[in-house]
Amino acid sequence: MGRIDGSGAPDAAAMAAPERERDRLTEWVDVLTRNRDAIGDYLAELPKRAA
Repeated sequence: MGRIDGSGAPDAAAMAAPERERDRLTEWVDVLTRNRDAIGDYLAELPKRAA
């Protein structure tokens, strides 16, 4: 699929944009996963410390 202006294949910047977005979203998913795991670990530790 060519560019909107009909000049043919997308340029390098247009091709890199979805890859950058994918990488950014992958990093965000990794952060959210780490946070989820840390909250689970914290909640599991609370009863042990209350005893």
